[in-house]
Amino acid sequence: MIFLALIAPEAIFALAPSTVWCRSILSSKWECITFTRGITTEGTYVAHELSMTHGFFIVMGGFVTKDGNHPITTTSLATQYKSSIEAVRDEEIADKSKSDLLAKALTVVQLFFFIGVYGVRVKEGLQISALETSTLGLAVIQCLTGFFWLKKPQRVGQAIAIDFGHPSCPESKSTSDDTPNQNSERGQNDTTTLPGPFRAGGHTNQAESWCLTAVRKALNGAMFGRYDFDPMAASCVPRFWSGDIEHNLHLFWQLLCAVLLGGVHLLAWSTKSTFFPSFIEMWLWRICALILAASPILCVLLLLIKNCFNTGSDSLRALFACLPYGIAALYLIARATLLILSFTTLRGAPTGILIDVNWRF
Repeated sequence: MIFLALIAPEAIFALAPSTVWCRSILSSKWECITFTRGITTEGTYVAHELSMTHGFFIVMGGFVTKDGNHPITTTSLATQYKSSIEAVRDEEIADKSKSDLLAKALTVVQLFFFIGVYGVRVKEGLQISALETSTLGLAVIQCLTGFFWLKKPQRVGQAIAIDFGHPSCPESKSTSDDTPNQNSERGQNDTTTLPGPFRAGGHTNQAESWCLTAVRKALNGAMFGRYDFDPMAASCVPRFWSGDIEHNLHLFWQLLCAVLLGGVHLLAWSTKSTFFPSFIEMWLWRICALILAASPILCVLLLLIKNCFNTGSDSLRALFACLPYGIAALYLIARATLLILSFTTLRGAPTGILIDVNWRF
């Protein structure tokens, strides 16, 4: 996940607000169930609000069934185990998720300190490397992701097995175990299994078909957050699982993150203080940054135009349907180019890049 956050921060950023949205929907349905079942004999209403920690832990697959270790991560399953989930305290979830408040605080301080240093260097007219600008984009995205995940447990270090009666913790289930029922850093692993013919060296067509299916599922999960997932037939949730609430916000957040990343990379154009060894590299950086910022907007416009041709020719509709894929490929090329330029432009860097900022006021 750390490597993915470096090369594709859009996927991680989109996951954060999507899980928050699913948690809020789950909380509202939770309150509806409480309203119908939480009336005492005296007629008073007993409120049992679903905490943010519990909601995140449900989406992450932290609660599993005691019989089968299946993740209780869908809305229907969570409401069935409502009383048992409410019996688990937030402190117990924090202990099983290995959350560390000090580590979170240090991370936030480092991110904001780097952003502050970058701003001061620009204000003082000091030279900046392209690598610092790329890092600034990742730092901004990480700050926004941390804002959405402020109350989110760090990971499912140890799943909590519950039944309809009371919760219990597995005796030998931790992140270091190498077992089929092992949850990953977020209680998430790929649930796709190899078919028998592929394992046995079957036909080439079958292998290619399996590869294409796996790629399609991976892209649908990373880009749209959609999975053909049955929790009662699995031992963990998919890697980019953000709940079973149907919504179209996953791709929207990715497009918004792409525009934000492109805008940050364009700072190297507007500030005039970023060092580039050659004129070609400078303009290559600017062009790729423009592609990053403009690609999501073009994709949305093309999809809107395609929807306007409901009665048009099929060939024209097919053209507007395929163009976004070409723009997406161009975006990936520009993203990779900027990542390479971040390191290649360090050659021959002047000593002005090493000058520290003056913190005296």
